Amino acid sequence: MNQTPVGTPRLFDVAFIDTLNGWVVGGGGSGLDAGIVLRTRDGGKSWVMLRQGIGLELGAIAFTDTLHGWAAGYDPQTNATIIHTKDGGLTWLPQLKESYPPFDIKFIDNQHGWAVSFFGRIYHTTDAGDTWREQQSYTSRFLMAIDFVDANNGWSVGDFGAILHTSTGGISNVKQSSQTPNLPKRFILYGNYPNPFNTRTKIRFEILQSKAMVRLKIYDLQGHLIASLIDEERGKGLHEVSWNGKANGVEQASGLYFYRLEVSSIIQIGKAILLK
Repeated sequence: MNQTPVGTPRLFDVAFIDTLNGWVVGGGGSGLDAGIVLRTRDGGKSWVMLRQGIGLELGAIAFTDTLHGWAAGYDPQTNATIIHTKDGGLTWLPQLKESYPPFDIKFIDNQHGWAVSFFGRIYHTTDAGDTWREQQSYTSRFLMAIDFVDANNGWSVGDFGAILHTSTGGISNVKQSSQTPNLPKRFILYGNYPNPFNTRTKIRFEILQSKAMVRLKIYDLQGHLIASLIDEERGKGLHEVSWNGKANGVEQASGLYFYRLEVSSIIQIGKAILLK
């Protein structure tokens, strides 16, 4: 049975704690209806709008009871990527502030939670999200979903068939080297201008070696590939490419987008904000 409220924009995730109490999150086609949070107390027969407005475009949500919940997205005003509620979703406070918003979030109780994001990033909290620590995943693939059955045993899945498992709550016993290898500098990413942009933004970078294989791709907040701007060999010097905010000729919604520049297997990431 279709339970979609009339006029509701795109919805990305849903969380129920029992057969009656549930929440959904999403974002719309413009900044005016980003940060959607809906709640039901009757199993979805009726939904109440708890949050709507300029700010966070929410892609994931988790609740542990009728009061405590977390949502993930990106808020350009506060730079928050995870927000938290203690009153069932009526009010939200920013928590994690990272460059890459999580794709998924999971809590096993009111204190212990995990979130996964771009390029193998896994974040963990033991204090209800007041502090988040990044865990070592040993992968650079996008991690799209995570689930835990207790404080130790969990799984995460992502791009190219990636399946990760932990029996220690994500804590690694492998010592990390504090030394960073001195890799040759092969390019400089200057960023994009204008940013925010309305109809077109230009991404500038400089190749420092004679020739290099260059790939430049655009992704949305959900990790979907939006556009492939460059996939070819380029020579030494300054390069500039523009993006018109479209994917296959279709105008994209206002929001945050990531561009991924890869030159000779070395990767840098930039952020572009599309405002209409």
